[in-house]
Amino acid sequence: MELGLSTWSEFKTICVDSKNLKLQYSDMGSSYRVVGPDFNSINWVLEIPKKLPDDSDNPDAITFEENYKSSCNQPIIHETLDGLPQVNSIPAVSTSKSYFCPPVSGSVTTVNSNVDYTIADSYVQLSGMELETIGAEVGDSIQFEVGVIVGGNWILLVNYGGKHFIGPNWNLSFTSPVLSNPIPQGAILRLSWTFGNPETTNSPKVSAIYHLWRPNA
Repeated sequence: MELGLSTWSEFKTICVDSKNLKLQYSDMGSSYRVVGPDFNSINWVLEIPKKLPDDSDNPDAITFEENYKSSCNQPIIHETLDGLPQVNSIPAVSTSKSYFCPPVSGSVTTVNSNVDYTIADSYVQLSGMELETIGAEVGDSIQFEVGVIVGGNWILLVNYGGKHFIGPNWNLSFTSPVLSNPIPQGAILRLSWTFGNPETTNSPKVSAIYHLWRPNA
């Protein structure tokens, strides 16, 4: 579940001061999307408009950039419910504290219409994701695929959820109680954009945070 907060002060009180969460952020162009993954099926989310060069009255952006941005997006250590490192090597049923959320973002064009994340781990399963798009036009759609590139060709392994037609600002959040099949190391999680107008010069922005589960040997 995604819970949106409105100010940095509120976000910091919950995610930093109270819970000491490992913050993740995505650069959305004109703003930062900051997430505090709580591991209890909750992601605390705050969108911070960026500070412009001549803008000195933007305390949230200044505070985030000067004190927190550089320490974001650190690897998240898998823990059991009592806070100890998870060391089991056999997949468990409960995933309440056993996923990590690597953020990935980018702009898409008619020349390069994909935003890819390559799996670097030897064993992961997908349990959910947070997806945000900004700047779509009428007729644009997006779909989520898993595949590999062989000899320069995209080989589709699986398509999740089919095609979604999207509006100018579109969000998708889901957490599944059922883990996906294991995704092999080197496979690519791809957000594939289809433009309704193939002649457009539009360049929408895409941001995703995947809920990837893995056992620690």
